[in-house]
Amino acid sequence: MEEYFLYFDESGNLGSEGRYFVIACILTKDYKALENKMKKVLLYIKNNYKDIKWNGHELKANSCKPWIKEIIYKAIMEKDIQIAYVVADKIWVEDKLKADKNCLYNYLLSILLDNFKSMFRNNKVNLILDNKTIKVKSINSFEDYINIHINYRLRLNADISVKYMDSSSKKSYNIQAVDYIANAIYAKYEYNYEVYFEILESKICCKELFPYKKFGKPTIGIIEAATSR
Repeated sequence: MEEYFLYFDESGNLGSEGRYFVIACILTKDYKALENKMKKVLLYIKNNYKDIKWNGHELKANSCKPWIKEIIYKAIMEKDIQIAYVVADKIWVEDKLKADKNCLYNYLLSILLDNFKSMFRNNKVNLILDNKTIKVKSINSFEDYINIHINYRLRLNADISVKYMDSSSKKSYNIQAVDYIANAIYAKYEYNYEVYFEILESKICCKELFPYKKFGKPTIGIIEAATSR
């Protein structure tokens, strides 16, 4: 039996603001190496850039200067990791599915995890999420959902552990790392800004675009507005 560690964070939201919603994942078998690297690079930033605003022990990607982001992205890329992600184009997600944000999140995550059936089969898999990702009342239902999907629907016989970490706590280095990954992917899809994404690209092992057939396509309203100018 092998053991894997998957860290998740999202960028964007499941409400009306913005078009895209991203769930990003860092997958590694050596979580300690990534943790040590993040600890080292964040300490370097804290000691050398005194005007940076921290949230407890966390340096959020969405409030970080571009040159600081590049330092962090390049540090993450030095480690033995893989990156996976799913992006939802909210314009084309059915209203019925959007009405329950936790249900939609669970569904998107299951689409992403389906890419790792061979990893789950007969192995120990740790799923670690930012504790702000899912409402407290839905934590147990999320763990049940993933176990049912992996072990009963797909019959992969995985030993699944679901854990939640506070991204602003002292030892949440790997959750902070995936926050930066999610931020770079969101910038690519929402703003067509690919500078950070290009740094990560060599580590990306899979991506899912949802819903696949309509993803990124303009609506009738957008087409009409464009052709009337």
